[in-house]
Amino acid sequence: MNLDEIQRRSREIFRQEAADLLGELESALLKLEADPGNPALINRAFRVMHTLKGSGATSGFHELSDFLHRVEDVFDAARQSRLQINPQIIDLTLKLADSVVRYLAAEPADAAAVLAGCSGELTALLSYLPVPKKTTDTAPAPAAAGRFQVRFRPRPDLFRTGSDPGVFLDDLRALGPCIIQGHANEVPPLAKMDPEACYLQWEIEVATEADENAVRGVFDFIEGECDLEITRLGAIEAPAGTVTEPTRVHPFAAPETIRTPAAASPVVPPSPTAPVSTGGRVGAGTLRVPAERLDRLVNLVGELVLLRSQVSTACTGATHLPIGIAEAAEALERLSTEMREAIQNIRVMPIEQTFGRFRRLVRDLARNLGKDVGLVIAGGDTEVDRAVLDALVDPLMHLVRNSLDHGIEPAAERQAAGKPRCGTLRLSAEQQGNRVLVSVSDDGRGLDPERIRARAIRQGLLAGDAQPTETELFQLVFLPGFSTAERITRISGRGVGLDVVRQQVEQLGGGVEIRSERGRGAEFRLSLPLTMAILDGLMVEVDGERYILPFDLVRETIELKQDQRAIDNGGNLVELRGELVPCLRLRDLLHFTSAPPDVERVVVLEIENQRTGLVIDRVLGNHQTVLKSLGWIGRRTPVFSGATVLGDGRIALILDVPALLTHQRHRNGSKPAPGI
Repeated sequence: MNLDEIQRRSREIFRQEAADLLGELESALLKLEADPGNPALINRAFRVMHTLKGSGATSGFHELSDFLHRVEDVFDAARQSRLQINPQIIDLTLKLADSVVRYLAAEPADAAAVLAGCSGELTALLSYLPVPKKTTDTAPAPAAAGRFQVRFRPRPDLFRTGSDPGVFLDDLRALGPCIIQGHANEVPPLAKMDPEACYLQWEIEVATEADENAVRGVFDFIEGECDLEITRLGAIEAPAGTVTEPTRVHPFAAPETIRTPAAASPVVPPSPTAPVSTGGRVGAGTLRVPAERLDRLVNLVGELVLLRSQVSTACTGATHLPIGIAEAAEALERLSTEMREAIQNIRVMPIEQTFGRFRRLVRDLARNLGKDVGLVIAGGDTEVDRAVLDALVDPLMHLVRNSLDHGIEPAAERQAAGKPRCGTLRLSAEQQGNRVLVSVSDDGRGLDPERIRARAIRQGLLAGDAQPTETELFQLVFLPGFSTAERITRISGRGVGLDVVRQQVEQLGGGVEIRSERGRGAEFRLSLPLTMAILDGLMVEVDGERYILPFDLVRETIELKQDQRAIDNGGNLVELRGELVPCLRLRDLLHFTSAPPDVERVVVLEIENQRTGLVIDRVLGNHQTVLKSLGWIGRRTPVFSGATVLGDGRIALILDVPALLTHQRHRNGSKPAPGI
């Protein structure tokens, strides 16, 4: 690998690391806005900028490093209690952080212009720095310049934490002229060298008017990651020219003793295989893996599960198997199951990372709308497949924007209605079996059923004499172009974009439910699969066709004989330990015309604490299912969330039970559901 390729990979790794660091910076700034005097939050924001600055310089982003150094000065002054953080500083810093995001995404030829374009915000931010007081004849004389000797010996794993020793040497030089001597006597032979370890140490003599605390403060962020000795040598007595301003001594310089003044040392970027943090810092046991490689691994595991199913089917149907084949098939099943679970655990992420993206959006939109809105996040530790989380961002964006613009009232209107002036937007998540329920709710106006009905009649979507239920009226807001807003704002209109929400959620194999009370607020509940790769299912059969039910919804199965069907209203109800459970006949829902068997089975399902029976012909047993998308066919048949290939090569459709129940409600209503 040549030097250009090393530098390219180093810069790409920095971009990945910077994305995490900028997210951490935004989180710290938003929390700091609510608690501007919190020293821990000020230090957190400063530390992130300091890390970004140092890593950027190491990776060749020198203009970005210089830019961040100036922003960092403001928070350094706040750390030293020389200025007070205020909302204007937070606003300007957030805008500058946005500029850094654009800078990293820009083409190299355009990147410098991005930073230059935010010079106005940078100047405004720097204006908050305290102006040094002018000295007068009666003012006390400044402290005499002193000399300090600094022995700086980083621990071998310093590079693995993302730290750059050269940054700290630069910070010492900012205090005053330095004599820097590097020692490479501990560098091992090349064959025994660990490219990710730090073997160098430095002795620095610095002449400065600052005190020892300021010198020691340079190394605050790597306390515990280095051995440090600082000794005061007294006043400067060296002849003029002895203490000079050196060129930067980079920690990756060639292994030789360096004493300034000296020619600049060649800069070699760090190893591109060095671990990179998810938030700036990471332990030696953490590794960043490109998502494409992980997706490829998941697909391969899916193919392995299918192969295992085929092997198991072949072994079950065979009468004479060679010795050891059956045992090998069992071992294959066990190992593939363990591998599937391990890969799924790698793919899942806390939903907090997705919810956290909306803190900034809620803050900025609320300000633009002149509203006071607080964001509440619950269930952020719920873990969901990364692919589901990525696809969930856009639907949540539409729901959040609609709630802020048309759901939550202005402060004066809320106060007149007896509500708190500050509205509340709530994002929550909880796991139910192999599905996750994501809720976006607000305490605003709520949906007005009568207003929806009138608008639907006016648009020809509903007959004038129709009497739909409230639930059915709420579903109308998901139709393309439907809106109850009197005017459409630049942000949203209640209903505008909600058709996209339903479409994208259904493509994920999920569903959307609306709950609302006029004047009290609205809640959009999204039911989504935890994973889009593999699930455990129960295989059932109707008229020779096989279907898969999500196993986590299944509670038990019972027999349903012909005489029971006659007694229980044609099979629409079944008695379960003294309780009548409503039933759906899959044979009728899917329009099979053949006669049912004398003894059918009822699969008792539980969804949101409600039991429902599904009448089928036979239960064939558990089946580990690899989900395959139905593509455009799935959009026309919403009761199926996908398909899978069985061990004998046949196709089995995967039933989306919530969609099946919704379809049945439509069948019983005034309008049939499309696509079935």
